[in-house]
Amino acid sequence: MKKTAIFAASLWEIGGVLKSAEFSYKKVRETPYQVWENDTKTVVITRIGLANAATAFSWAASELDFESAINIGPAGAASPKFGAQELGEIFDVRSVSCIEPYCGEVFEMQTMGGCETATLATSSRPVASAKDREHPAGVGARVDMEGWALACAAKAFSKKLYIRKILTDFSPECDIHSNILSICRILEKLENFWI
Repeated sequence: MKKTAIFAASLWEIGGVLKSAEFSYKKVRETPYQVWENDTKTVVITRIGLANAATAFSWAASELDFESAINIGPAGAASPKFGAQELGEIFDVRSVSCIEPYCGEVFEMQTMGGCETATLATSSRPVASAKDREHPAGVGARVDMEGWALACAAKAFSKKLYIRKILTDFSPECDIHSNILSICRILEKLENFWI
């Protein structure tokens, strides 16, 4: 049986899971990307951003044996309608768009189920201010920096991709660093996801 590949932007976001004895992950590669494995999953650390995500997926598709993949990680609220009560909300992405020039394709995504769904906009840079959030809000309720690139690469390599994100910020005043560390603890509770 082929393993499921999980793509995450940084070790910082999911390191607690990978280093926990509960999930039995072992690091099997350091370069060109960190790769961790247990009996059922392979995790690839892509690094942050569109180009890094697409390149990592392309490398993995040619070097690793997997049929389906999941992108997991943080995302911010593009719309001002979200607040502190939604922090830590887990959601599946039902469509992903990109706000960058010449990236017009919108990918309709299958979802894993069991949680809310949302639309996602991918940006090449952090959306740090309310003004920065205006453009992504026109194409997605949440915004990240990798989802669209992974969807594009998955299409090119005929791989099934799911995108599951966790809301980490909703305004420029959020302490995103602290929120992501809190989110890491939520990820560790998703036992069935990791094993």
